[in-house]
Amino acid sequence: MQFDAEQLAEYVIAFGDELKTDSRRVAKHFGKRHDNVLQTIDRMRREMPAEDHRLSFQEMVIPTLVGSGASRDSRVVSMTKDGFMLLAMSFTGKKAMLTKIAFVRAFNQLAASARHIGASLWDQRRDLEEENYINLQFAKYGSELMLNRKLVWLPYYRPRKQHLDNTMQLSLFTLLDTQQQELSHAE
Repeated sequence: MQFDAEQLAEYVIAFGDELKTDSRRVAKHFGKRHDNVLQTIDRMRREMPAEDHRLSFQEMVIPTLVGSGASRDSRVVSMTKDGFMLLAMSFTGKKAMLTKIAFVRAFNQLAASARHIGASLWDQRRDLEEENYINLQFAKYGSELMLNRKLVWLPYYRPRKQHLDNTMQLSLFTLLDTQQQELSHAE
């Protein structure tokens, strides 16, 4: 079973660099009441080591619309794939098994998509750095080339680099930024 983006969001969502689902989604797809799913998570908290529970489940309070535009705060628990697997093990029956399979496939498909996108961004970032290095080497041969670098290349390079860095959100680029600033000061 392959999901499109809208179907994936019904099961799994990305929080930063983590893939998660939440107690509302679980209740909806397993055909259970949300308060019963929360009770099961609370029981699990008592039965499992605190550190494992903390890593797998995170409490949230979100506004929920009720009636004529009014809202109230509702407790929702977000969970990692591991948390979902631990919770889903308590659900039995044929429908529960099919729902577990759908959730696992959604997690796996979204993770595979993220890896593919990350690899593509990494390739773009590497190519951009290679272009920058070559441009810098040429700029060292004369003042006209250095001026061209400052007026043409760097205004093109910096926003592209920033966009890729923001998209990839990897701490590795903190080191590369420091090195780039050192190069800019040397220019």
